[in-house]
Amino acid sequence: MRRTRHSNRNRSKVMSDINLTNLIDVTMTTLVCYMIIAPIVEQGIDVNLPQASQHKMESKEPIIVTVSKNETIYVGNKLVTVSQLTNQLQTQIKKYPDTSVIIKADKEISYGKVVNVLDELNNAGITKVGMATEINGK
Repeated sequence: MRRTRHSNRNRSKVMSDINLTNLIDVTMTTLVCYMIIAPIVEQGIDVNLPQASQHKMESKEPIIVTVSKNETIYVGNKLVTVSQLTNQLQTQIKKYPDTSVIIKADKEISYGKVVNVLDELNNAGITKVGMATEINGK
């Protein structure tokens, strides 16, 4: 008798859990449909674009200014003095005005020497300047 009461109590309890299986099936089916249809549908306004001749766009590598340990200055591989630096850079940026300059300065040279080079870059009208560094191998 006890067993029948106990089994009757379990049967009379209301199940409060939500069955998510059907919800997941519908969601996955909808997702798959969107994944298949999205690449097919073109969006935007139809426009007939004009034809143009094809030419290669020139991209200029940055100019490398190196200040060595003995405080000599190089533009690329060419040795220059501080006074020649502005003229050398101005001739190079006339061809490509949006060119950037990367300064590679030895860590042993004085800070003032690097500031002199930065002043010359400013006099040449160069606005994009980067400093080359080494990354610690931690």
